[in-house]
Amino acid sequence: LHTLFALSNLWMVRRTLLQGARG
Repeated sequence: LHTLFALSNLWMVRRTLLQGARG
């Protein structure tokens, strides 16, 4: 597993959670 891919995936998940919490 590539670290960059993992970080990107985690960032997208975090962003989705933040948007869900706000919206």
